[in-house]
Amino acid sequence: MLRCGRVAPLAVDEQGLLPKRKLGGCDYAFVTPSHQCPTSVIMPLARRLAVLKMALGKNMVLFEDDHEIELNFSGRPLPALKSLDSDGRVIYLGSLSKTLAHGLRLGYIVAAPELITELRALRRLLMRHVPSNNAHIASLFIAQGYHDAFIRKLNVTYRERRRVLLGALARWLPECLVSQAHGGSAAWVQGPLGLDATALAQEVQGRGVLIESGSVLFAHPSAAQNRCFHMGYSAIPSAVIEAGVGELQQVYLACMER
Repeated sequence: MLRCGRVAPLAVDEQGLLPKRKLGGCDYAFVTPSHQCPTSVIMPLARRLAVLKMALGKNMVLFEDDHEIELNFSGRPLPALKSLDSDGRVIYLGSLSKTLAHGLRLGYIVAAPELITELRALRRLLMRHVPSNNAHIASLFIAQGYHDAFIRKLNVTYRERRRVLLGALARWLPECLVSQAHGGSAAWVQGPLGLDATALAQEVQGRGVLIESGSVLFAHPSAAQNRCFHMGYSAIPSAVIEAGVGELQQVYLACMER
């Protein structure tokens, strides 16, 4: 969130970004209403309308990052901020990295035609040899319906993996809290006070289990925040999740005994 060339962190709660005074002091704000990272919270419609109202009143531009909107397997997604925007306040950012292929590095922007024209000119200055063949092949893949079919299959797979992961965490680490989510490819876990998630991540890696310490995901890390960690399941077969959480529990118990 930008003001006079300075980036300022903004607080979120269980409903996402808070439309308070600090937000109103920004010229530009980067928002993730459909899937906040790392907490996975989804901004309800009333909060989205409040953020839009503040953007209009404070002459603010919102960058809406909808990077995992299509990974929704628990209900119908809420309307994007861009679809509710009647004043041109929202620049919508999307990506194929989470659904099609990370290596393609393909994304898209929905904005006013004048801005798109300027962005195209700027891209030519920054990247003179854009891999247009990759974009063309991806466009054909989407136009012929294969991407939609793949997303449906992906959501079925991710729903099952998340179900298995939540069950394993409830059995092996019942004192840990898992953030509620309607989709996505990772779980946000909060351990009890005293847990050092950074040490946990480093030690459990030696057992072949990878988690991401939450400390790298906070603007101002603290001991309380260091008890959080991220567990991705996009590349983990359901059959091995239980065993992985069992290994995690053994290292977790050792960490908590220190």
